Amino acid sequence: MKLRHSLVAILVVVVLTAIGSGPVMAAPTSISTASPTPPNTWFGQYYDNMVLQGRPVMLRDDTAIDFDWGDGSPTPWLKGDLFSVRWTRNVWLNTGTWRFTTRTDDGVRLWVDNQLLIDQWRAQPSVKYTADVPLKAGYHVVVMEYFEFTGGAIARLNYELWDSACADPCLPPIQPTDWLGQYWDNMFLGGGPDVTRGEAAVDFDWGNRSPAGGISKDLFSARWTRTVWLERGTWRFTMTADDGARLWVDNVLLINEWHDQPPTAYIADATLGAGYHLIRMDYYEMTGSALARLNYQSLTAACANCSGSGGAWLGQYYNDWIPQGGPDVTRTDAAIDFDWGNGSPDRRIQKDLFSARWTQTARFDAGIYRFHAVADDGVRLTVDGKLVIDEWANNPGTEFTSEVKLSAGNHAIKVEYYEFGYDAKIKVWWEKLP
Repeated sequence: MKLRHSLVAILVVVVLTAIGSGPVMAAPTSISTASPTPPNTWFGQYYDNMVLQGRPVMLRDDTAIDFDWGDGSPTPWLKGDLFSVRWTRNVWLNTGTWRFTTRTDDGVRLWVDNQLLIDQWRAQPSVKYTADVPLKAGYHVVVMEYFEFTGGAIARLNYELWDSACADPCLPPIQPTDWLGQYWDNMFLGGGPDVTRGEAAVDFDWGNRSPAGGISKDLFSARWTRTVWLERGTWRFTMTADDGARLWVDNVLLINEWHDQPPTAYIADATLGAGYHLIRMDYYEMTGSALARLNYQSLTAACANCSGSGGAWLGQYYNDWIPQGGPDVTRTDAAIDFDWGNGSPDRRIQKDLFSARWTQTARFDAGIYRFHAVADDGVRLTVDGKLVIDEWANNPGTEFTSEVKLSAGNHAIKVEYYEFGYDAKIKVWWEKLP
């Protein structure tokens, strides 16, 4: 095994001192553009050192942990010796006792739901280890870490139901009611999650608080996954985050905003076929306030090709009578037709001195269109960047109109509104003139 016998004692001490007994934090944000992990593959992080430290030189999806690299390496970016790998996967397992079997040359550690089952982190020839663990039917996070010292390089993992507690197969739910929420006490979703729980929605404003016991109020990360049935059509996904976030639908990266930022809303539209679709959102919090929200809504109109038709509006609401900075609430509104009275459009928005902005792209036939806006108080309406209604003043529920000549095709519509005090009302619509 080359220099193994002469160096093993020194390097084992170095390795154990460097990494301790638990998972090491994974990649920093500079490698954030990695592809998501499909449901039936392992997410592999490959490092050019033995201690899973720093930035991985390669991220990839592995269909199985079943490798015998011999004296070679997993990739040309790694040497044949002195490298390490972490594999992570979220898998459905039936109720019963499961036997996990590893075979490695050299070191290996294995966690299931953050429980360390196998801890053989040392230089060694090819050797097999097994661990049995009773589990309830459900999703379980499996993490395997491996390092190669010198000589041959082997890494394998298998698991099987050793003693079933189900008379019938314990099948996974076709469509879970809740999101699977996983939380890490680091910013990089590194190692096994520290907290796993069901979430009714991804709709969190933690402020300066922690999302859960065992998670710090800063420098944490989270992942939410869910399989949902969606009808055929175009769907708008709206993600709001402080700080970084990414969104995938069916393993296609739709939004990639993995950086520090104030509360910011992002939207992405996706055309989907009828059926089950996998949605995944990753998030990290740096410091200060922590906020993570996700919603989605069909943009398919009842008359998609009708003149003047559009999809839903992207609504952004502000706790300020001027719509500026990051919105406090972002959502999709089917129409601008609200009479809040002395109330508020959302529990997170104050009832007076608030504002809103709605945007959409609508299809028009060639012709002259009359735009209507009823507002209490101020309203502005622009078409393709041109201001056509400008009544930015305190108004007692007044209707304003403007006629605009449009060419056939899509046109960008923007509506801005503010509420000063007392009644709050806004309605916008348009019609084609004969």
